[in-house]
Amino acid sequence: MAEQAEVTPSELKFRFQLNKQLPTAISIHNPTGDRLAFKVKTTTPKKYVVRPSSGVVDARSTANVQVIMQAQKEIPSDFANCKDKFLVQVKGLEAGEDVGADTFKAAKGVKDTKIRVLLEGPPAPPSPVPEVNEGDEDNASMRTAGGAAPTTDTFSSAAALGGSAGGDASSLSHENRALRAELQKLRDEKERLSRELKKADRGSAAGAGSVGSGGGALSPASLLPVLLVGLLAFLVGHYLQHVPLLSQLLGRKA
Repeated sequence: MAEQAEVTPSELKFRFQLNKQLPTAISIHNPTGDRLAFKVKTTTPKKYVVRPSSGVVDARSTANVQVIMQAQKEIPSDFANCKDKFLVQVKGLEAGEDVGADTFKAAKGVKDTKIRVLLEGPPAPPSPVPEVNEGDEDNASMRTAGGAAPTTDTFSSAAALGGSAGGDASSLSHENRALRAELQKLRDEKERLSRELKKADRGSAAGAGSVGSGGGALSPASLLPVLLVGLLAFLVGHYLQHVPLLSQLLGRKA
């Protein structure tokens, strides 16, 4: 009966890593119609955990045994040629018989299967450059090509805005200079008119008393307030004509 039992794998492979538990498994298949007992042993019991280490495989069923290598703090000296081994013993059970301490003492009827341990190197580190297929590369190229235009548009827009702001500032400065020049001309004109009025007032002071009370003529002195008011109104009106332009230019700059 036990001779028909199938124990796999023939080698226990562990992808070795420091400070990490490494699990694997042993499978015991019973193709017969009888119950089989099994027991698992290892040459280095402190290094491995076996669950369960013994048990029963029912007829036409499979039992899985978990094997865990304890976390190792350093690389074993025999890493390239590990000497650790496992032994799986299988024996047929009589009807109503259970697994006990004496089940495997007698070598008769026991099938022994030896399994060696194979340690493999740690997994390769991930590639710093992600792998992409052709479709992903085409999509990436399309995204790159499509993204270049907005960047150019953005810089073009920024340049246009900068040029517009610069033009507004230059135009505003030019208008300010023009207004200052106009105001200075008006001030000069006001002073000239004031001097002429004062000169005319002094020249006609002697003849002012000869004008009768019923006469309709006005003296230069009486005309001075009227001229000043008119000049002031002209200055204010001329200045107010430029206020909308200044407001518009200042609004653009803000």
